[in-house]
Amino acid sequence: MFFSMFWLLSNTLSIVLLFSQFVDEKTISTDYVVLHLRGDVGFVSQDHTGKYIKDEYISAESISKVFKKLKSYKNIEHIVFSVDAGKVDDFEVSKIIEILEKNENRFDYYLIEIEKGLDSLKIAHLCQSVYESKSGIRNGYEVVEKEQELYESEFRKSFWKEYIKVVPNLSLLESYEVAKVNVERFMPQKIITPRSIGRWIQLVKNLKFPNWNELDSISRVMQLTIKKSHKSHVADLKKERSKLTSIVAKVVGKKNSLIGLPEMKKMAEKNDPNNFSDYETEEYGSYKEYTDGYGNTRGYWDTTTRLTRGAIALWNKRLYFTIDQWSTISTNISSSYINPLADFNKITSDEANSATQRELRDYFEVQINEELTNFKIIYNQVLPFENIANQKITYLSNLEKSYYD
Repeated sequence: MFFSMFWLLSNTLSIVLLFSQFVDEKTISTDYVVLHLRGDVGFVSQDHTGKYIKDEYISAESISKVFKKLKSYKNIEHIVFSVDAGKVDDFEVSKIIEILEKNENRFDYYLIEIEKGLDSLKIAHLCQSVYESKSGIRNGYEVVEKEQELYESEFRKSFWKEYIKVVPNLSLLESYEVAKVNVERFMPQKIITPRSIGRWIQLVKNLKFPNWNELDSISRVMQLTIKKSHKSHVADLKKERSKLTSIVAKVVGKKNSLIGLPEMKKMAEKNDPNNFSDYETEEYGSYKEYTDGYGNTRGYWDTTTRLTRGAIALWNKRLYFTIDQWSTISTNISSSYINPLADFNKITSDEANSATQRELRDYFEVQINEELTNFKIIYNQVLPFENIANQKITYLSNLEKSYYD
């Protein structure tokens, strides 16, 4: 009995020594966070209706905000990027690389990408290791990692059970093989996950019993930071689109206010009350007295014609209508000065935070310039009407007729 216990203790010690010879005394921080980056790079994703999907794209702006927060956690030295990228904007990628390069002395990077060799973010050269993962992992690594935990737990149970049960007759290698067969049904999918990177760390970094540990709560905070950043950016995009749309609408509105002026000028000229002869008249007589050469007072009836009250009303109606048309012509031309490009430059003075925002600005800049060109063509056609209209207004304002008693 004593011999068996002694043999067990000595062999247990040999197991520890067997494993410890492959590692030295070196230990480093092995706390890490995972950044799940999904969607187009620099392009705000949209669903089939054209509505922005706030948190399903990759942006340098959100990654920059994450790094600012991560630097406050002194114990975190490792960042695992889990990337599933779609369409890529090269300028956005260059900004992401710049952020990682700026912080590479502070953090070690690891990359898991859905497709082998894709490296859509062009950051592989900055990473300690790069791995391929299958497309089936797009919904998260939790299932695979739970399977791995179950497998490792069952393997340990089986290994020690077999080894201790027949300790005098079974070697370490034989126990390993028996345990492997016993837990074969628990074998997980061979998919790289952030947690499985720890085995590579242990091997390459030559660590002593490393605890490759994800700070899950901090990872969630970082994902929330990305989501909030994207939500804020989408809100900014909507506001900017609204402002730029209003600039285009303003130019179109000014252009439309001028398009009808040539026809309005014709109507104003046509409705000048002097152009009509359909005014009714009536005879109007008055008795007048005078003194002749002999000093005698004499009198006579002086008869003439005048517009009837109805004719005066018609005259003034036409007069007011014509004056109103000339006033509209003058006002529309004098108030039509616009400088939409200055408004555009003011709205877009800050740097675009995504390829989508740059595309938005490029689109509206083209639209504004096109509408401005159309506006200038019409404006130059009607500009001479302004002086004509002002002269007509001055002239016609003195032609109003008054009613008689």
